[in-house]
Amino acid sequence: MSLSSRFVVSASRLTKSVILKMSDSCFTILYGSQTGQAKAIAEEIYEQAEELELKGKILCLSTTDKQFSIEKEKCVVFVVSTTGDGDPPDTVTKFFRRLRKKTLDSTFLKDLHFALLGLGDTNYTNFCNCSKNLNSRLLELGATHFYPPGFADDAVGLELVVEPWIEGLWPALQKELKSKEDNTLTDTISIPTIDNAHEEGNTVTTLKNDHEVQSCIDTSNKNCESSIDTTNKNCESSIETLKSNEEKSENENNEKHNHTNHTNQRSDELLPSLRLSTSPLSKSDLSIPHLPTSFLSIKFTDEVELNKKTCPWQGGAEFPGSASSITKTNISSACQMTTDDAVKIAYCLTLDTGDVKLPYNPGDSFGIICPNGESEVDELIDRLGYRDQADQVFSLEGIDQPQNTKRAKQRPDYIPQKCTIRQALTTCLEIRAVPRKAFLRTLCEFTSNPMEKRRLQELCSKEGASHYSQFIREPHVSFFDILNAFPSCQPPFEKVLEHLPRLLPRPYSVASSPLKSPAHLRFVFNVVRFPSIVNVRRERCGLCTSWLQRLSKKISKNPVPNEKTLEEDLTNLSMDQDPEIGIILRNPTGFHLPDEPMSAVIMIGPGTGVAPFIGFLEHRRHLNVNVSSLGPTWLFYGCRHKDRDFLFKEELYEYEQEGILTKLIVSFSRDNVMESFDQQRPPKYVQDNIQIWAKELCDLIDNCRAYIFVCGDAKNMAKNVLEAFVNILQNVKGLTHEQAKKEIWKLREQHRYVEDVWT
Repeated sequence: MSLSSRFVVSASRLTKSVILKMSDSCFTILYGSQTGQAKAIAEEIYEQAEELELKGKILCLSTTDKQFSIEKEKCVVFVVSTTGDGDPPDTVTKFFRRLRKKTLDSTFLKDLHFALLGLGDTNYTNFCNCSKNLNSRLLELGATHFYPPGFADDAVGLELVVEPWIEGLWPALQKELKSKEDNTLTDTISIPTIDNAHEEGNTVTTLKNDHEVQSCIDTSNKNCESSIDTTNKNCESSIETLKSNEEKSENENNEKHNHTNHTNQRSDELLPSLRLSTSPLSKSDLSIPHLPTSFLSIKFTDEVELNKKTCPWQGGAEFPGSASSITKTNISSACQMTTDDAVKIAYCLTLDTGDVKLPYNPGDSFGIICPNGESEVDELIDRLGYRDQADQVFSLEGIDQPQNTKRAKQRPDYIPQKCTIRQALTTCLEIRAVPRKAFLRTLCEFTSNPMEKRRLQELCSKEGASHYSQFIREPHVSFFDILNAFPSCQPPFEKVLEHLPRLLPRPYSVASSPLKSPAHLRFVFNVVRFPSIVNVRRERCGLCTSWLQRLSKKISKNPVPNEKTLEEDLTNLSMDQDPEIGIILRNPTGFHLPDEPMSAVIMIGPGTGVAPFIGFLEHRRHLNVNVSSLGPTWLFYGCRHKDRDFLFKEELYEYEQEGILTKLIVSFSRDNVMESFDQQRPPKYVQDNIQIWAKELCDLIDNCRAYIFVCGDAKNMAKNVLEAFVNILQNVKGLTHEQAKKEIWKLREQHRYVEDVWT
């Protein structure tokens, strides 16, 4: 999550003057989080409530019946995310089961007044499905809104909805709690309205603010100008210095690459960048977040060395969404599946789990536990100024919180009690994570250059929201990139521990069946690349994929991997890692073959999206049934070039010859060269072939009760495939667009249209 939703300085001072102290009334914040986004936002709301002297408590929805009973709550703020294809987070599952009991009547929650903030991603079909279902069920049980729900879209930036939603929450909550001490100001403040407009799965949220409140906020902004260090006069000279530095850097860069591009260079100097601000933002008053409270300290001990082999990964803390403990595996085989001139280089690896037989099914996914790269960690240590203390053991302790803090932040359990800076940066922290605005606000305090400090303030401010999205969130700028862009920023390591998120396993789909070899997992991956940014970072590869690529190259040159080869390679990549690769099974999502082998199956998976379907086909091959007992099995596959990146080509043709795969339909998006104008244009993408085979597919869906599986890119492919099915239902069955969409929705409810997609 790329935001901090802390209330701005000016707005909080205004609100503190109009929101009354609550002596008897209180409210509850309940969150459901899979990766920590919803939890972080809920904590932000709780901390702002403390600053506004509102009495509240914060709980995870997983603690239902232990720390709260929803039917006893009067005022609740929900913050709930959606995971996978519209599924609830693991922490919400039990709570949902309780709410869905048929014995509950329409008055069960008649005393509950609530507000709800949902987090989702419109790249996925079922945007905010979990939070929308929760909202509907609460209303069915008699609960009522005291503030309209908001649905934030991670595809465009959660902060675009989250920040104004939280800002409007406070007057609505003040009105709901009905202070007995002074109601005069309550009547003068109207509740902001959140309007949600739905169009093709997208949600647009607009905030209509009360004019009087906005006027007070604007006035307060001006009054607080000096306290938040935004005086334009103090920054003008520094900004000019930065412009000069940017111009010098651009000149040097252009001289190396293009001596004749002076005109373009002149116009580029006027454009803002990560480091450079321009008018009007550079001359605007800023509303910046509150400075986050410190809650961690480190104390270096006399221990000279830490035994890393006996120390469990991340102190033994469980991973969210994991269905197994960590299993150590070895690479039993590796090969490059594409030619060197392919746009995306793909590899196939097989992991040997040894004596451990993991309980997985084809279609499941697992996470690879990958350390941060050694060279990248070394550079970060040097930049932070901890070279001499990098391997010195420290103990991590919590520090006393202010007396008015009702809920102290706890020491993260994924940082071992005894650790080193190198170990924390290598195995515990996501050093490539996009820094949230709260982190940028903290970095301001440790930036000595006034111009650089001003720019960081802009990037974390309400006024600089578009710059934060354009220059940090969208290009995936990391904490280290920020340090490179702002040389005078020198934060202490405690702040790094407080703000960098946990390093999580990287997920991959299983491309094998336990029926063939229960001790082996096969998977496919593309090597991911991130472009360079001038004066910020050089081109880099994905953390896990580059690590696996190096291992694959080493193993593919040595068909029988030996421990020495692996150990040498891993030593170059990470800190004293054993030659095994740690993995965990992830919680199943229902992306599984139907139980009955005679069921018809339609699979759509271009590129590496074909991986789980290789597992499906392998599983059907090893079922103890005749081929004639298998239902129709169709696969729509696509790639760029037939001769460069057709994954599993020989294997797929074998399945087709054996009759396990009834129909293999392929498309090549870059090989479709027309030899004459008389030829019909061949299909470029999987959705084009779906349109061509419309009648046959409708017959499979209606008469064979086919199951449809879609795997791959959520941003384009999955949406286009969905629309293709809607179109063929319209054309073949004579349905309207809305009727066809309802047909697809019925298939989803029956788990006959299932997606496993990613962005």
